[in-house]
Amino acid sequence: MIEKRKRFAKRRNSVGEHLGEPAASSRAADDLLARADLARDTKQWAAASALYGEYLELLPDDPSIWVQRGNCAKEAGEYDSALVSYQVAIDLAPKESDHHLQMGHLYKLMKRRDEANASYRRALQLDPENSFAFDELAAAGMRKLAQKIAKQNGIGPLAKQVLIFDVSDLVFYIGHHAHLTGIQRVQCSIILSIVKGELVPREAIEFVSYDRVLGQFRLIKKAQFLDLLDDLTLPEDERMVPFDQEQAKVGVLFPDAPMKVKLGKASGTLVLLGAAWVIPDYAHIVVNLKRQFGWRFAMLFHDFIPVYARETCDQGTAEVFAAFMTQIMELVDEALCNSQNTANDLVRYCAEMDLVAPPVTVTRLGSGFAEIFSDEVATADLEIDGFRDDEPFVLFVSTIEGRKNHDLALRIWRKLLAEGVKVPRLVCVGRLGWRSENFLQALIATNNLGGKVQILEDVSDAELQQLYDRCLFTIYPSLYEGWGLPVSESLSHGKICVTTRAASLPEVAADLGAYIPLDDLNEAAAIVRKLIEDDQFRSDFEARIRADYKPDSWRDVAQRVVDACAARQSEASRSQYPLLELGVEYALRNPRTSTHGAMGQRMKQIITEARQGIILGKPVSQRHIHDVLLMRDDDWHEAEAWGCWTKSYSAKLEFAILPDRIKPQEKLLVYAALTVPGGGELGEMEVRLSKSASPPVTRAIKTEQQIIAVGFHVDTSTLLPNGMVPVELSLILHPHSGAKSPPAIPGDSRLIGFGLRSMLIIGESEVATRQEITERIIFG
Repeated sequence: MIEKRKRFAKRRNSVGEHLGEPAASSRAADDLLARADLARDTKQWAAASALYGEYLELLPDDPSIWVQRGNCAKEAGEYDSALVSYQVAIDLAPKESDHHLQMGHLYKLMKRRDEANASYRRALQLDPENSFAFDELAAAGMRKLAQKIAKQNGIGPLAKQVLIFDVSDLVFYIGHHAHLTGIQRVQCSIILSIVKGELVPREAIEFVSYDRVLGQFRLIKKAQFLDLLDDLTLPEDERMVPFDQEQAKVGVLFPDAPMKVKLGKASGTLVLLGAAWVIPDYAHIVVNLKRQFGWRFAMLFHDFIPVYARETCDQGTAEVFAAFMTQIMELVDEALCNSQNTANDLVRYCAEMDLVAPPVTVTRLGSGFAEIFSDEVATADLEIDGFRDDEPFVLFVSTIEGRKNHDLALRIWRKLLAEGVKVPRLVCVGRLGWRSENFLQALIATNNLGGKVQILEDVSDAELQQLYDRCLFTIYPSLYEGWGLPVSESLSHGKICVTTRAASLPEVAADLGAYIPLDDLNEAAAIVRKLIEDDQFRSDFEARIRADYKPDSWRDVAQRVVDACAARQSEASRSQYPLLELGVEYALRNPRTSTHGAMGQRMKQIITEARQGIILGKPVSQRHIHDVLLMRDDDWHEAEAWGCWTKSYSAKLEFAILPDRIKPQEKLLVYAALTVPGGGELGEMEVRLSKSASPPVTRAIKTEQQIIAVGFHVDTSTLLPNGMVPVELSLILHPHSGAKSPPAIPGDSRLIGFGLRSMLIIGESEVATRQEITERIIFG
C-alpha cells in the first residue's frame, strides 16, 4: 500500500505540472491527506472518512484512498458509504485482490454471506497467495473450493520432501517477550543451524504457526522469518526486522500462501521443536495432516517434568500436559529426546499409560553461542541497564521459579555472608515465574541481601554470552531437568557450573560439574566458598574444563534431527486411523475435567458426570474419549464439556476396525447422539459409511437432542498396512429451513452445522445391547 501511495503521488505531481495545476491545490490535497491519516491513526473513524472524502473530491482516481475511506467508514458503522467506496476502488483497479478482500469483510459484517464469499473467491482468484481470502473461505466451510481455486492459479508444492517446522510457540512467545529463553532458544538455534549449515536445501524447509483466531496452521514467509530469528539474538536497539507483535500474540507472523495448497503434494514431516500442549486440539490437527497427506510427525521432547516432578510446576499446566501426552504419543513417528534421561522418562511414561512408544533418537543440545554470533558481538561493550561490571559476580541463568531452586542459592549466600566471606554478587538472569514467592520475599526483606543479589529480566542472547564470559563461575541447583542448557553453556565458556545430580544434569556435566547436595546446606556452602576464595583451585578447574569438555555443536544437534526425520520417511505414518472397538461408547468431550475448588462428594459427582455415557449410560473411559477426538476430520470445532460442534453441515469421523470383529454378512449398526440447533422439524441427517456395500441412509431429525441408528454392510477387502479396515463415517445435515450456510452459535462467532455428543458401533447380532439402547431412548 505504501508503494502504491508513492507511485500515485509521483503520478499526481507530474499531472499537476503538465496541466499547470496551482501549487496551492496540491498543498491542500497533501494537507487533507495528512489530516485524514492522523484521524485514522487516532481511530476517529467518522472524521477520517469525511477527510478522505474531501481529498477524493480533488483527486478521485486514487483507488488506495477509496479503500482507506471504505475502511474508516466501515469502522464508523457507515456501511452504505463503505460499500460505495470499495466499489469505486474495484472499478478503478478491478484486478487488485485486496480491494475484493476488503469488500468481502464488509459484506461479512453486514451478514450478506453469499456476497462476502463471492468477494473472497474473487480475491483468491486474483492472488492465489492471498492467505486472508483463503482463510475466510475455509472458515465458511468452503476449504475445498479455496484449494481448487489456488491450485488452478499455479500454487503447488515447492519440493517433494519437505521439513515443515511448527514454530507456533516461538511466534506466541515473541508476541509477548523481547528475548528468547529456554525452549524458544533451543528451536531457534536448531533451525538456524540447519539453514546456515545447509543441511537441507532451503526449498525443502517451510515454517508454520497456529493461528488462534482461525484455529488452523498458517504458512510463514520463510526469508522474513529467518531474518527475524537472526535479529532476535541482538539487543533490542540493534534490531532491524519489524513484525506485528499484536498479531504474533495470536500466532500470525508474515503469512504466506495457503499451507494445504502449497504443500499438499509434498511428502513432508511436520517437526515440532517447541511446546505445543498450549494449542487446543493439537493432536487432532496432526492426525488430520497425517490422513490427508501421509505426513510423518517428529517431536522434540524437552522433559516430563509435569508428570514426574509435578509438585514443581503449575497444576493446571500439569493437567494440560498429561492430556496432551496421552493423545499425541501414538501419533509420533520419531521421538527426538534432548537427553537420555528424557528418553528414559518417555519409555517409562508409555509403559505406565499402556501406549506404544515411538522410535527414539537422543539429540542432546548445543553448548554455546559461537555458531550464532560474530566476533564483533562477543567483544562488544556490555551495556545492560542496571548492571555493574565493576566487581566479580556469579551467574545464575534461569527463569526464576521454584524448580530452579533459587532458594538454595540464596541460602548459601546468606550462610557465607554470616561466616564473614566476601561473596561476589549473585546475578540472576531470567523472567519471574511460578512459585518464586519465597525467593522474592526473602530478597525484599533483606534489601536484595544487602545488594549482593541482582535480577536482570531482559537480556539478549548477545549480552548473555558476555555475561558468561565475564562471570566468576555459574550456579544452577535445579531440582529436575530434561537437559540443563545453562550447564552446557557455562562449560562451553570454560566456566565452572555449581549444579546438582538431579535428573539429566550429571549427563550434561559428567565429571566436570561442581556438584552440591540438595539436602546438606553446610556441604553446599563449603563447595561454593572454596570456588570463591581459592583462586588456584578455580583456575585449575577451569583449565580442566577447557581441556576435557567436548561440547555438542548446534550443527551436530541439527544434523541428528535431520537424520532422524529422514530415517522415518520411507516408513508408514503411525496411527493415522484410531482403532474403534465395537460395542464401546465413544463420547466427544473435552478430556480435561477441572475439579478446582471441589471436594468430597462434589468432586466425585463432577468426575462421574464427565465420564457418563449417553447411549449406553455407562462410564466412558478416558482412552476412548481421546480416541474419538482423533477420529474427527478438519470440519469440527474443538470439543467442549458436552460434546463437539461441526463447522458446517457435513463432517466425518475416520477410524479403523479389526476385520475379525466383523462377522460375514452381518450389518454394523451406528448409533449417534446428536445436537441440532433449531426447533420443530429440523431436517434430515444423511449418514454414509465408506467401505460399505450399503447405500447412504437418511434419518429425520425432530428434536434438538436425538439419538439416531443406521445399519451398513462393511466391505473388508481393502486393508491398511497394519491389517485393519479403514472406515469413514460421514454425517450430513439437510436442514428444512433451506439455509445455504451454517448458523452461528449464539453469543459466539463460530459457524456450526450440528453437534455430536457420543457414538457407538455394534454388530446387529448384539441383541441384548440393542434392546438396552432402545429402552434408554424410549424411557430415558
